[in-house]
Amino acid sequence: MGKPKTRFPDLTILDDVHLKLMEKNNRIIRRMPPPRVLVEVVSPGDENSDNYIRDYQDKPAQYAAIGVPEIWQIDPSRHYVKVGTLTNGQYQFNTFTGETAIVSPTFPGLNLTTVQILERRT
Repeated sequence: MGKPKTRFPDLTILDDVHLKLMEKNNRIIRRMPPPRVLVEVVSPGDENSDNYIRDYQDKPAQYAAIGVPEIWQIDPSRHYVKVGTLTNGQYQFNTFTGETAIVSPTFPGLNLTTVQILERRT
């Protein structure tokens, strides 16, 4: 893997400590503790595409390297949500589909399904 790139996840869940630290920088920087959860909406592409490699290999490796304890991969084209928990420097993923409740170590009281996340309301 080359030089780490700046990433802008689709959703970042911070702790109170980040808000205080961001008063000086107005953004998250590497010297700060890792965010609590990062959520990515996966770009379309097959397993050999640049999008797939970036979203399923590069980003998780970079997030693990900075110690983000939980990441979500929302994949609309494959109709699932993967929740990864950092264990010994790598993410262990659970995959959720359909009406099955998503389990998040960070949000144990969460009442949300993949269908609810992927469903488009107009």
